Amino acid sequence: MPKEIIAEAASVEEALAEGINQLGLSREEVDFEVIEEPAKKHFGFGNAKPAKVRVFETTNVSETASTIVDEIIADTNEPSQENFNSLEEADLTDEQIDTIADEAIATVKIIAEYCGAKNIEIEEYEGDEGEVILDIVGDDLAFLIGRHGRTIEALQTVTSAIVTKRMGVRFPIVVDVEGYRHRRKQKVIEIAMKAVERAERSGRPVSLRPMSPQERRMVHIAIREVQGVTSSSEGSGDNRHVVIIPNA
Repeated sequence: MPKEIIAEAASVEEALAEGINQLGLSREEVDFEVIEEPAKKHFGFGNAKPAKVRVFETTNVSETASTIVDEIIADTNEPSQENFNSLEEADLTDEQIDTIADEAIATVKIIAEYCGAKNIEIEEYEGDEGEVILDIVGDDLAFLIGRHGRTIEALQTVTSAIVTKRMGVRFPIVVDVEGYRHRRKQKVIEIAMKAVERAERSGRPVSLRPMSPQERRMVHIAIREVQGVTSSSEGSGDNRHVVIIPNA
């Protein structure tokens, strides 16, 4: 199991440094998740709150999983269970979707355990758009989330590739860890709505911090429902971000 610790300090940077020191690892060997931002006293009243950061040993799911992907796929040269090759997503029956979900659950479990997760369960849900959501539940799973959910994205990409290869049809599968995606979606939408308020108040475009493609899509979908503003993605690579633009 990858090592992790929760560290507290006056700032996020200091808490991160403290966590790295306690784990005995280098900065390149860890990632982190901010649990609580620091808070100062309000006009001299109340208590200052420290930053709380979960620091954990990095596990590169893409690289780790690659050592078993060939083995999983090699189990069958043709799609397993049923031949779905001629079917589109819309043609699948409930039973066939269940078969795909079972294959995805088995794949996620193998990869997660290979990466160091122990005693996990995979909870299955149906998403708002019919996608299969697989939520990994267990103890000390922060390393499967990664900073800004990057490790989850890698895990989902690998899982989808394996299931598509084995079943012969592409079906939307979402991999989550202890409800992280749901909580993150709520936070991203909250950030977007605050940016909308600033844009409307100032009459000027407001840029959000860089986000993953999935998070940018969440923002664009949320903004479609808001009158008076539009959104666009700007920048490239890791700096690509959403800009909230007030209508003239």
